[in-house]
Amino acid sequence: MASKLISSLMEGEQSVEELYGTWRTGYRSDTDQGTLEILQLALDLTGYCYELQLEDVGNTANLREFVRLKLVKSAYHETGVFSKMTTHKRIFQLLELMIARNHRELLLDNIWLNYLVRMLIAFCESNEDECKMVGGYLSTLVLVNMTYVRSQLDNRRPSEDDDSSSVGDSEQHQRYVQKVSRMMLRNVEGSCGYNITLPLISELVCRMLETYPKECIVENCMLDVLTTFLQHRHCKMFQTVAVCLRNLLNTDVQEIEVADRVAKYFLGSPEKRFTQSMFTYKSSEKVCMEVIVSIQRQNYGKAVFDEAVVEKLRQQMFHSDEVIRGYAIDFHVGTLCSPDETDNGKNLEILQHILKLYVRYEHRTESLSTLIADLWQLEFFDDWQMVFNLLDEESTRQDNHFMMYSVVHVINQCFALLMKDLEQPTSPHSRLLGLLKDFMQGYPTMLQKCTSYEHAYMMLLQSAEASFHERIKQYKVNIDQYYEDLFAVLEEVAHSGRNFYVLNKNLAVIRGYWNIIMDVEQMWSELLQHYTDELYETRTKINSRNIGKCRELTEQYCDCITRLTAFLELDLDIKGHLSSLRNIVFNDCRLLEKMQLTSEQTSIFYRLYKCLFQIIVKALHAELPGNRSLDAIDATPRKTRQHLNKRVLELLRVLIKQLQKYDESLDTSVHTFFSLCDMLLLTQEATADLGIVELEFITYTVEPTLLHRMVKFLLNYLFSKKYDWHEAPVLKQKQMLTKYAQLYDLHKSLPRITDAHYIVVNFAIDTVFDKQLKDLMKILHRADPAQFCEVIAQAAFQLLQGYKSEASVKSFFKKFQSFALARLTTDNKEEYYTVMAKVVEKILNNLMHILSDPEPTVEAKRMFKLVEPLLPDVPIEERLALEHLIMRHPEYDRLSDANRRAVDRFVKHLKPQGE
Repeated sequence: MASKLISSLMEGEQSVEELYGTWRTGYRSDTDQGTLEILQLALDLTGYCYELQLEDVGNTANLREFVRLKLVKSAYHETGVFSKMTTHKRIFQLLELMIARNHRELLLDNIWLNYLVRMLIAFCESNEDECKMVGGYLSTLVLVNMTYVRSQLDNRRPSEDDDSSSVGDSEQHQRYVQKVSRMMLRNVEGSCGYNITLPLISELVCRMLETYPKECIVENCMLDVLTTFLQHRHCKMFQTVAVCLRNLLNTDVQEIEVADRVAKYFLGSPEKRFTQSMFTYKSSEKVCMEVIVSIQRQNYGKAVFDEAVVEKLRQQMFHSDEVIRGYAIDFHVGTLCSPDETDNGKNLEILQHILKLYVRYEHRTESLSTLIADLWQLEFFDDWQMVFNLLDEESTRQDNHFMMYSVVHVINQCFALLMKDLEQPTSPHSRLLGLLKDFMQGYPTMLQKCTSYEHAYMMLLQSAEASFHERIKQYKVNIDQYYEDLFAVLEEVAHSGRNFYVLNKNLAVIRGYWNIIMDVEQMWSELLQHYTDELYETRTKINSRNIGKCRELTEQYCDCITRLTAFLELDLDIKGHLSSLRNIVFNDCRLLEKMQLTSEQTSIFYRLYKCLFQIIVKALHAELPGNRSLDAIDATPRKTRQHLNKRVLELLRVLIKQLQKYDESLDTSVHTFFSLCDMLLLTQEATADLGIVELEFITYTVEPTLLHRMVKFLLNYLFSKKYDWHEAPVLKQKQMLTKYAQLYDLHKSLPRITDAHYIVVNFAIDTVFDKQLKDLMKILHRADPAQFCEVIAQAAFQLLQGYKSEASVKSFFKKFQSFALARLTTDNKEEYYTVMAKVVEKILNNLMHILSDPEPTVEAKRMFKLVEPLLPDVPIEERLALEHLIMRHPEYDRLSDANRRAVDRFVKHLKPQGE
């Protein structure tokens, strides 16, 4: 009979109420036998096959000996009870009926419970895991129900009208319940560290704490059990504890006294373990940040956490999840100021901390942008003076320019957000217009302060672009003074700048106002005159006696050609200056070695040389009878025309030779790459088709080997090297990648595009070049859809066989699917299916060739598994065609048995379901 209870609970044929009724009737007629049934249930849960006898149970000491000498030496079989939630619920319901529902009866007759308590203590003190697990589990169930009993006793405390015996009975019952609860809690704390039972136990205990906070927290501090849980590493348990703490700290639900006690408890022993686990179990970050913020809100203006923890928590402001960022912002603000502090000085301190974290831990720029957007929505930036003061302060430092770049990024983004908000009809325009006026008043001064820092100046020019003019103009603010101050800075840099990229960006901003501000056209013409006069004047000072010997004169010359080249990259219309410029550049090309220029200076000269060829071609094109309206720049001497072919090919040879140099500076490599790409475009067969006699012989045929060398050169300077931020590497690298894509877009005679797979393969990883890589793939697809699919297939194989990274292949395919659907086939989804089918076909075709090799790489077969997620986007007809391709492939019969089985397994995925 004793074994009936466990089997009935597990089989589930009889309801728990019926089981309880049967047991209760039996217990009333035979207390010993009823007690044995409950004890046998606990024993059976351990998995040991022992029929309990009355003489086996006595005092607690006898029970310990019984467990050690008899129980654990009996036969054992696995019950699996903890993996069966139905059984767990039925056991819980049974003990709930026995303890909670009939607690008045229990308190009058608690013999069975006393024996069960002793048995559970013996289990928890045992050295056997099975006994300790069951002991901890059942102790939890008893504890939860006894806490309910305690709450019921509190609700009916004796009144003044009760007699002394009733009062004595009530106090006795209270003491009994407390005693049992303490013993069970001790069992739970000592026996909860098993991965099987820990989730169940923690869930029950946390639910108890939330349901009975007064009994568990105010009157009896049971929170230490959470500390015990946190000593163990278990994701689900940790999430349960985190949710429990969040709910207990919620003053909308809990009394303030409860939240205060939980907060004080948290800042004791569990804080460190909690925060460590928080950063381990990413799935719990959101609820953990709620807990952290709730604790911090009770301690505004103070950093109550360890300094290292505060640093990590503040970094959550750069999290990709919007909710977590919001909590982290609240936490960060809470550590620095109280709710009633509105001093702008505090905002400055808050922003400084954010930017220091961004700099110190090298967070992604996109993460900072997202965070700044969040702060903007919170109206954190209530005036420009704060960020302008911060930029002013950072511009005086000599040790941390990256911090200044970060402030500039903030200014640019806030200005863009301001322009965007001004376009919204629901925005508070009075506040926004005030911000716009403040910006226009302070921006030129800040731009002037950045002129000594080339990268910062280039970045800050973003907010001066003409694209914002129309939007500013419509708000009827006074822009005259703003433009006067702005162009004073732009013109000063245009005359004195020495860095090509700064000059080019600065001139681009000026030219952007060509059709907006009347004086710009005159200024542009004056700049060209200044640059050419400056070059002629400097060049006349260089003679056979001082060439290459006077460093100062050489630097002046290089500054002149740098300014002129930056100008010509934007505007090839040099009107009457072609003849003089041509003479100087052609002559100086012969004297380069004597001039003793640096590598970078030489590359700039070649870029100027390239611009000169572009100008000449434009002039020749303008001389055609049908193009007289283009205004030929000036007459090109016949001798120059005859030697044009020789000079062009000579420059091409020099630039191609530069591709062998992998240790040049980034600036040098960018100039070289740009010049080469432009020269290849200039000498393509399409140029000869213009009908210009002199251009018929300057065509250059691009060989596949050249494309391969260009890819190697590009990879070296994009991904293999690390650069200092002062070099503005990302900007220049993006320009190189854009130029590479432009070559495939504009050159009509390239022999192939498949070399680009060495670049496209980097789409698998998160890089700052994501947009440029997408643009490149779109151009490649437009240039040759068939070869484009081969590019994708080769990139996948490179990831698998070259880098041996299955995860990268999965990421590559996933990102490519999203890209192809969004960018390649915006108007025709059928084209998307065609692209996916062709990509899979190329992959399978390559795979068959690889597997047919006598010694194929082990990784190759894994491609079958990796390509399966692409199949749902391949139409049924195309999948059948792929099946025929594989089964009829010339290499199929040459496959080894193992490889053929791998192929056959994959073919099954190609067939429609049900076949």
